Amino acid sequence: MSLIRTRCEELQDGRRVEVKELTIAEIRSWLAELTERLERSFDEEAASEPVDLVDEHLLEDMTLDDLVRMTSLDHDGINELSQSAIDQIAATARELNPHFFGMRRRLLARSGEVRSASVATN
Repeated sequence: MSLIRTRCEELQDGRRVEVKELTIAEIRSWLAELTERLERSFDEEAASEPVDLVDEHLLEDMTLDDLVRMTSLDHDGINELSQSAIDQIAATARELNPHFFGMRRRLLARSGEVRSASVATN
């Protein structure tokens, strides 16, 4: 018996996308990747690597990588979607993963505080 909640979203074009609740292990994996990314951003050499601005900033409270992690979509599937379809899927992801989004918001706020303090001391 699975305790993981999932919901199938039917898009306007008839495609179906499964959106799931993340497990604690998946959240830990996400956090490890975020920590690595934040550490690289403090490294001047690594910080010069190109960033996919669409992936990182299209949605206010998640990246497209986050959405891939919570759905049956891969990156190619995400790229084929309209903005309204992304909004529909993201709303379901937020509903199924409120603790993840709360933690994400708190961690990113804290990382901004640390970054501001680092800049102020340099």
